[in-house]
Amino acid sequence: MATMNFAKRFAPLSGSVLRSGTRLASIDKGMRVAVPLGLASETRSLRHFSTDPSQKWKEITVEMWRDAVYTNETYFGDLIADTNEFVKTLAEQMKLSGRRVSLVEVGCGTGEFIRAAAPDFRTVVGVDFNKEFIDFCREHDKPSKARSHHYIQGDATQLREALRTEFPDTAQPERIGTEFWGDARVVACVGNTIGIIPEELRPQVYRQMADVAGANGVVVMVYWNARWFGDACLNFYHANPNLCGPFEGNCVDFKNTTLETPMKYKTKWTSSEEARALFEDMGMEIISLREKGKGVIVAARRSTTASDIPCVTQPEDVVYPIPSLPFDQLNVSKRAHAFA
Repeated sequence: MATMNFAKRFAPLSGSVLRSGTRLASIDKGMRVAVPLGLASETRSLRHFSTDPSQKWKEITVEMWRDAVYTNETYFGDLIADTNEFVKTLAEQMKLSGRRVSLVEVGCGTGEFIRAAAPDFRTVVGVDFNKEFIDFCREHDKPSKARSHHYIQGDATQLREALRTEFPDTAQPERIGTEFWGDARVVACVGNTIGIIPEELRPQVYRQMADVAGANGVVVMVYWNARWFGDACLNFYHANPNLCGPFEGNCVDFKNTTLETPMKYKTKWTSSEEARALFEDMGMEIISLREKGKGVIVAARRSTTASDIPCVTQPEDVVYPIPSLPFDQLNVSKRAHAFA
């Protein structure tokens, strides 16, 4: 393989330059890769991680996740704000039907999104596979919010069963939560969480999300935009080695916009065309699909003709029409980071 400069290889996709605080380091196969200063000492701490992807996700610490995503708001700050605004506006429009609205986040991490969205929903529920994340969420939320803010350790491929541990289908002594199944439900997966779920499990996660959303609910997916994949490899992943570990150029698949590092961290960045095709293949009705900078934001609902998406209807699930409002034309220009 011919020697090439990593930044030059990424330039056609990203148009970016190396950030300050990086240097070029020679690695195997003649490739030169932009490496944050101090990487050698930081990556030594990664060697104890398992090579099993699901086990690796369990081992990511709160500090690693928050440092990589939420303290790096110079990279994802606009998308975080756009996501919050999109979900807030969606909740407002759903309430016009007279329904109470609750929110479920699949892959809640350390809870920043779920807490920011909470004022717009009757109940919010964060679900994550990583127990440390759930413990952090519970410890850092206000005790006064315990009845309306819920955090559950669970598997996204068994989302409904995980929710039943907190919200029983039928009334039980000293238990609350049956009213949750009577709410209109927004089931969201933001921050490209779906992109790091193993590919073979994603269809089941989508089905579970659609099932939990039910006849009156909406599924919201926020993907990281494939148009920014090259830029992200250079300016996000290499700048956050504690998240994904060090990697070479041959770990990057530009055609499929995927990255798989030796640490077995794997992520997929999604184009708007891919997102549209995915929901259409599932037979779901797309309410809104928009590119917003580094993100692709989709809101969809189960089509009344979609027979391939299983649904377990709860006794409280009475079908109410969701207003078919033009979400793509909503004027919220007066708010920060507005869509218009």
